[in-house]
Amino acid sequence: MKFASNVNQQRASTNNNTMRNIRVDLTDFDLESVYNEVIAAEKVIPHALLMDWNFDALKFDRMQKFAILYKIFKPHFALTKVPLPTFGAFLQKVEHLYSRNKNPFHNFDHGVMVCHAANLLMYRVKKFSRLLDDKLRFAFVLAALGHDLDHPGRNNNFEINSNSKLALRY
Repeated sequence: MKFASNVNQQRASTNNNTMRNIRVDLTDFDLESVYNEVIAAEKVIPHALLMDWNFDALKFDRMQKFAILYKIFKPHFALTKVPLPTFGAFLQKVEHLYSRNKNPFHNFDHGVMVCHAANLLMYRVKKFSRLLDDKLRFAFVLAALGHDLDHPGRNNNFEINSNSKLALRY
């Protein structure tokens, strides 16, 4: 499976805020192959796993993690109208962004576990779930999955003390 080799990043200033648009050339992704592997893996992942507080992403291989995410996001596909193979490409890109800093904690496994916990929270805590409409439920699990994308693996004090570009920017 190949990752996108050419990612266009464009920056535009609007109202003194910097917006960052990342465009991914999906032709570099092996969409059908990943989709078919995820569908096959999804069939052997029990739904009960999604309702288990003891879930540990470290116990699953790559395709099983994709299948677990597929199960979590499946109820939202009708709302988002995202083609399933494109969702597979999206997961590959998320995995790539998590792994590029080789961060031992804020990585794809962590993103999967937080996404799982967010999904579980929505279904186990009814008062919380009732506060969210379908779009917010989708946004909640999506934000949970990507909450640490491209995390550098260093805390604020380190960034400040090293006068890093990140610290100087913020």
